[in-house]
Amino acid sequence: MRDISDLLRDLKTGRIGRTEFLRLTAALGAASALPFALRTPAAAAANPNMTPATITKKSKYLIGFSQSELNNAWRFAEQSSMESEAKARASKYDFKSTNTNSDTNKQVSDVADLIAAKCDLIVITPREVDPLRAATAGALAAGVPVIEIDRTSKGKGGVDFVTAIVSNFIGEGEKVGHWFVANTTGPVNYVEFRGSTGAAPAIERHDGFHNVIDSEKRFVLLDSQDGDF
Repeated sequence: MRDISDLLRDLKTGRIGRTEFLRLTAALGAASALPFALRTPAAAAANPNMTPATITKKSKYLIGFSQSELNNAWRFAEQSSMESEAKARASKYDFKSTNTNSDTNKQVSDVADLIAAKCDLIVITPREVDPLRAATAGALAAGVPVIEIDRTSKGKGGVDFVTAIVSNFIGEGEKVGHWFVANTTGPVNYVEFRGSTGAAPAIERHDGFHNVIDSEKRFVLLDSQDGDF
């Protein structure tokens, strides 16, 4: 069976397209996770994403960080915070960071590089939900724990990743919907600018907003577009 490196090479050389890449990486992720599912309950505790974790004692640990992009103030602040914390703990932790530059395929490749660099923990800001499942499956197969921040990939905390440190995006969308209802009268035509297509915040804010607004017949959606943020 081809591994993620093989699939990334085929994607970059044009031998396979994006759709085929996503299909094959999803299958690879399932195959990678299968050995863990077949283990005995005692052995299953080796899953690095389960807590409490069993950590190998080392004089210094390597923390990898996969940043989704550095094209706005939010991301720069997040990156600065990570680097500041790493510097403050430099006696115990080394820090290796990558920048995906808004390229989901590159992020899958970046995570594979962090695994190959023997990171003890990988922190990911997943650009998209579904494609990054292949990255977390690769980390799981390599025994590397993953923490997701700001956004999530497809999977379950405590199994596919340790945990996700995120906002309540559905709640945010619902709050906007409730404000919209309370502060307008009569028929309303509106347009919706979402975040990046396929990203958890865009999906969940949209869902939360429409949980509220769709039952109000006076609101008419004229258009919905990707805001790329």
